[in-house]
Amino acid sequence: MASSMAAESDKSDLVLRALAEGEEDQWLDLLAEAFAAKGVPRDFFQQHARNDPHWNRDGVRVCCDGPSLVSTARVYGRKLQVLGEDGRVVAVPVGAIGDVATAPSHRRRGIAGRVLADAHSYMESIQCEIAMLHTSRSSLAKYYTGKGYVSIPIQSLVFDLATTEILATGDFSSEVVPSFASHPDDLSSIVHQHESTTKSLTGCFARTPDYWQLWVSHVVAWDKEWTLRIVRDRKKACVGYGVSRDVGGMLCVSEFCCLAKSDKERRHCFLCYLADELATRDPNPSRLRIMTPTVDPMWLTGIVVEDGSVVVGPVKEGVTLNCIGKHKSGAQIWHDEGQMFRLSGSFSDMSPERLFGDLVQQFTFFGVDSF
Repeated sequence: MASSMAAESDKSDLVLRALAEGEEDQWLDLLAEAFAAKGVPRDFFQQHARNDPHWNRDGVRVCCDGPSLVSTARVYGRKLQVLGEDGRVVAVPVGAIGDVATAPSHRRRGIAGRVLADAHSYMESIQCEIAMLHTSRSSLAKYYTGKGYVSIPIQSLVFDLATTEILATGDFSSEVVPSFASHPDDLSSIVHQHESTTKSLTGCFARTPDYWQLWVSHVVAWDKEWTLRIVRDRKKACVGYGVSRDVGGMLCVSEFCCLAKSDKERRHCFLCYLADELATRDPNPSRLRIMTPTVDPMWLTGIVVEDGSVVVGPVKEGVTLNCIGKHKSGAQIWHDEGQMFRLSGSFSDMSPERLFGDLVQQFTFFGVDSF
């Protein structure tokens, strides 16, 4: 009885609110302490805040125990493309939950759940009726399901590379660049390529000019695992770009966009990108994973060949992609079940499957956007 009363008293002393002016350093210290075991440095969170054009303190929800910040969750303000009632793709405000952390001294008291509920209330107060988050741990997926979230699978295509010697045509050349912002003369073309590729896709974040300049460029430049490669035509004009990284012997292409008049031209542009990217990898990746909608992957046919094997298992610690079958192009179709959504307000009566496409296969989390 006494311990129960002590627990209730402990909860009553906690205050939920937005991050106040002058508390940024204490907030960063909390995140650094909470993520120390994972090796995530304090500067990671500082750079994320500094380079997010949509950053504001009201979106950083905190729990205070006296003068100390003991738990936090940040609401990243974004616009996500979803399927509207008329069947057209529209961008709607969403709150992406990230930077969820509780001080070791205050864990297992239900505080994180209270902070999450406070974040949901904040989102609803600013007319943001879709909450989203990503988790790579099945135990946490079950936890968030209990908070009203539903998992929507993200699809990607996985090919076995038939050869490590992929020969490109002479129509295109490519070069590695440090970030999108480092080549301002190419950025307008890159933005156009991205918009043309993603305009009909659900699950993509809408990108404003400042979001491109600050956030997307920061994510690629900060994470040294990513490689940004620009493809040029004979006149040295930027006609395509790709962002990829090597994960466990698999070349993962998270973004590839190009300006092409035909599938053949698109294939040659990607062939140049792929050949040059593989030439820089040692050892050569044996698999190719492409984050692309399965509704239009046929232009890849003939570049890589699937050998019929089925792989089910982790490609990175904590992340499991399940092979659910084969696409007509010959690729395996893999599902990542870690993307989760919670609907409220005017969306509360709509199923996530309807919101993100009558066929979940249409849902594509395309790109290097993170939160």
